[in-house]
Amino acid sequence: MVSGVRFAGVAMLLGAASPLTAAPLDYNYLQASWLRVSPDLAHAEDADGYEARLSAPLEPGSFLRVSYSRYKNDASNAEVSALSGGIGMFSRIAEHADIYGLVSYETLDRKVVDKDSGYAIELGLRWATSSRLELDAGARYLNLDDSPDEVIWFGGLAVQLSPAIALTAQYSQGDDDRRYTAGLRFFSTE
Repeated sequence: MVSGVRFAGVAMLLGAASPLTAAPLDYNYLQASWLRVSPDLAHAEDADGYEARLSAPLEPGSFLRVSYSRYKNDASNAEVSALSGGIGMFSRIAEHADIYGLVSYETLDRKVVDKDSGYAIELGLRWATSSRLELDAGARYLNLDDSPDEVIWFGGLAVQLSPAIALTAQYSQGDDDRRYTAGLRFFSTE
């Protein structure tokens, strides 16, 4: 049974990486993900939650992105929610690759202390290796009023399951924690 699951997973990734003609990168989607946060603190427990993200194209070469996440540590009952909204710009640097920048307003509510707000600047690269596989990587600078500044590095992928749905995964590493997400991205098929 386990070898069958491994074979199916490898076949899916190899199929996703097939040298088909890559579609243009889409900035019009809704994404829903499971989220795990692993703090880099001694004796700290992992927290689980969710993240929702909306991306919408504006003028050519620009987009709006809004995201909301919430996670909770069941052992300590600590709960955190975050809201982010910003405007981004992208430029095609190769036939199937975009470089982008995003400036966003950020709020963080830790429930046990006051809300924290500030801004983030994100730079990234999106690359459609085929019509079914997209890779992304980048860095995010986060500046919140009552927290130390932080640089967060991230990398992820999206595997197109149909014209309207993709399976997504992302890993990010900041100064204080590691985050893992897995979810679905829904595209408009109009």
